[in-house]
Amino acid sequence: MPSGSHRAPTRLSSAAPRTPWCPRAEAAVPQLDTVQTDSTHRPEFVYGEAQLSKYRAQLDWMERLALEPEDSRRFIRDLVRQL
Repeated sequence: MPSGSHRAPTRLSSAAPRTPWCPRAEAAVPQLDTVQTDSTHRPEFVYGEAQLSKYRAQLDWMERLALEPEDSRRFIRDLVRQL
């Protein structure tokens, strides 16, 4: 990835999110699943199955590690109190 570029995976879909606090959806027709990556030059769209599998695995990993919303708020409040 070139220096100065920012890429954030975003899964586009018309399906409902899997959880209310982690909006992740997959298309009703799997062939329509798409990841959009943004960079300083232009957005790119990824739709190859091998590439999508990589993004799905990364999102699954992040979901497993993420705090629940209330735990996140508590963590942030605790940090602010320590300042």
